[in-house]
Amino acid sequence: METEFRLGDYIKILKKRYLFLIVPIVVLFGASAGVAVMLPPLYESKGIILIESPQISKEIVAGAVDSAARERIAVIEQRVMTRTNLIRIANEFGVFGNSEKKPSSTDIVAAMRSGATVEFVSAGASRRSQTTIAFTVSFEHRSPQIAARVANEIVTLFMDENVKTRTKIATETTDFLNQEAQKLEDVLAEIEGKIATYKQENSNSLPENLDIRMAMRERAEAQIRETSREIKAHEEELRFLDIQLSSLKTSLGQVNSAVSNASSASGGSATSVDTTNPELEKLRTQYELAKSKYAPAHPDLKRLAREVESLEDQLIAEGGAQGIGVQISRLETKKDEAIAAGKTAEADSASDEIAKLYEQLQAGAVDTNRSNLLDQKVAQQKSAFEAQRAQAKAQIELNIANVETKIAVTNERIASLRDQQNELAERLEEIEKAILQTPLADRALKTLNRDYANAQQKYNEVRAKAMEAQIAENVEEASKAERFVLVEPPTLPDEPIKPNRPQIILLGLALSIGTGVASVFGVEFIDGSIRGTAGVIAVTNMAPIATIPYILTSNEYLKRRRRRIGLLIGAVLAGMIGLAGIHFVYKPLDQIFYKVVDRLN
Repeated sequence: METEFRLGDYIKILKKRYLFLIVPIVVLFGASAGVAVMLPPLYESKGIILIESPQISKEIVAGAVDSAARERIAVIEQRVMTRTNLIRIANEFGVFGNSEKKPSSTDIVAAMRSGATVEFVSAGASRRSQTTIAFTVSFEHRSPQIAARVANEIVTLFMDENVKTRTKIATETTDFLNQEAQKLEDVLAEIEGKIATYKQENSNSLPENLDIRMAMRERAEAQIRETSREIKAHEEELRFLDIQLSSLKTSLGQVNSAVSNASSASGGSATSVDTTNPELEKLRTQYELAKSKYAPAHPDLKRLAREVESLEDQLIAEGGAQGIGVQISRLETKKDEAIAAGKTAEADSASDEIAKLYEQLQAGAVDTNRSNLLDQKVAQQKSAFEAQRAQAKAQIELNIANVETKIAVTNERIASLRDQQNELAERLEEIEKAILQTPLADRALKTLNRDYANAQQKYNEVRAKAMEAQIAENVEEASKAERFVLVEPPTLPDEPIKPNRPQIILLGLALSIGTGVASVFGVEFIDGSIRGTAGVIAVTNMAPIATIPYILTSNEYLKRRRRRIGLLIGAVLAGMIGLAGIHFVYKPLDQIFYKVVDRLN
């Protein structure tokens, strides 16, 4: 059965176990007071650095350093808090004293980093909208002078490092952008060279000259057509000249034949037969002369041909030696034409007929009396016709020379025109080849121009950024950009920040009281003896008839009294020692009293 405790029982327990309450309180409170008194004071010197906005608007000049303030300060902190700087500062200002037993370099660096603190000062209602406007740099040390000097040195390093870092970043940014701009300029020059080389190598296929090449092709085709027309005209002229030359040579042969016949007729024996007719020979001579002058379709030439043919038919109708001579002349012409055409049978038939006609002349089948009369007439007119035949022959020979000269000139002209036509054909082929290659050249040039345009755009962008970076660098050098301003330099601290002796003492008092109370009730619950009426009832389940309290003897009473007095004196001494430590180590008690009174008021 569980025992129910009342307030009176707790009081009784405290009275009975008071030693377990007082001893922890005295010991622990005394120890906490001793710790509070013995702990060395720690001073902090703090400087406030304001992050001042740029004096020139960012809309006018973009900053070369545009990272977050916290990030920049963290980077600067890492550069300032280097091992070399910390050891130098510690040795320069005697942070760890001048004793021979100094800590190791690693311990010095760790202690210096733990003693230095960088904290940010933000502005803004919410956490997201907070902006870092300043930061503090502090250093803690047992000596207020050392704390102030070290804090000033660290603040100076922060200020100098910020200027150096911003200037360095601005300079490096400008140099980098200038280098990139130079690279892009080299790329532009290279592409320009490629474009110039390609245009030079493919000058005939450039798309901008396509209209010119089309016009050149049309002009070349027109020239080829004109040349072909001229060649054809000259070939026609050459054929006409060949016909004319052939006709002139035939006429010359006929004239020579007529002269020969006349000579043989005049110089032959009395039995020879004259087959020539002076009037016919005159007409033939006029016809051959006209034939050398005019075209076959000329009216005069046609008229003379009709007159010659009419007179020949008349002579043949009249009969006699002259008629046979006309027949022989026609048969000889027919024979020559048959031989030229390869008609052997007709040529043989004409030869047979010619032989028969010559037999008739030799046999005297023709009336010789009439022939004699004609011989007399020929003898009378011979002198008149010889001069005319000589003139006709000379004229025909002159015409033959002229025609041959014209034929030679025409042949040379035709050869020249053919050479010109071949040159034009080759030129036209080159032009058409260039026109066919124009799309390939256009695509290649578009690729090169596109690369050039992209490089030009990048170059313009980088050059603009380089100019902005140069202006930003000038702004940094003139200290017109964002900068650190020391609004509150580190000063000599008046009071230590550590330890908080009142807090330590109060915590020690609370801990000692709690420990004492826990000890009292712990011992009480561990003890299993029966005490009091409630304990008897709980064990026996019966109420006792009477309770007799413990009766102290005189010796026991004296011992208990001495013990109480000793504990009281010990508590008083512990309190006095604590107050003395507070007065001499932390702060005089009168100052603490007046400060408490001021706060209460």
